[in-house]
Amino acid sequence: MKSTILILLTLLAFSAHAQLKTDSIKLAKPILNKTNIPLKVNNFPPKPAANNKADNPQPALTDADYFLAGAVIRISTGNDNKEANASTANFYVRPRNSNGFLSYKLEEYANELPANQTIDLRLNRVAVLASAQNSLKNFKQYGLSVVVAYANKSFCTDAWKINSVTVILEFKDVNGNPAPNGYASKTISYPVSSGTLGFIVGCNPFWLAYPKSNFSGYGDQMAKMLLKTDEYLNPLPATLLNWHSDDIN
Repeated sequence: MKSTILILLTLLAFSAHAQLKTDSIKLAKPILNKTNIPLKVNNFPPKPAANNKADNPQPALTDADYFLAGAVIRISTGNDNKEANASTANFYVRPRNSNGFLSYKLEEYANELPANQTIDLRLNRVAVLASAQNSLKNFKQYGLSVVVAYANKSFCTDAWKINSVTVILEFKDVNGNPAPNGYASKTISYPVSSGTLGFIVGCNPFWLAYPKSNFSGYGDQMAKMLLKTDEYLNPLPATLLNWHSDDIN
């Protein structure tokens, strides 16, 4: 009997202790900012802007940034060929009003230029590529001057018939990128560019202007064909000149 009462008393005590522990649990109240102290906010620095080309656009290139990077002269020979070795020819390309400046040349060309054929001759660059006088801007401003010079070195009565001349100009920037708007390969055809260089009727076959060994030509013969353009690179009629004449500008 005593053991039964003891067990009951133990159970009652345990139950009362459990109830007291449950009642002692309280919910945490939210923290109120009663003193108006600013709460701490983490401000992270902005990320650096991406280095995009769109954010830093490169300045647009102009005509001053493109230069004559190649020159080809296309010669259509008539029914009288240029003889091999017995004659030579020189070819020059430059801007007008150049004051002695020369862009491209091909000198002492001794090979034959056969009759009734068309041949492309690539000239050698003389000018510094990025020279201001060699720029597209300068050629547009002053125009083009081309000279085809001929000397019959062995026979003073020899001649060379030219039917037409075409000049091909190749403009690029210093990195080799072609110029826009048709100037990557600008073709200038001279519709009025026929004529005979060398001996023609009326020339004095005995009038020797220079020693034969020095690209002579003969004094009163038509030894040069001069081809020009205006400032828009439109072709002008060709002019035949004797050896002493010069009108490259």
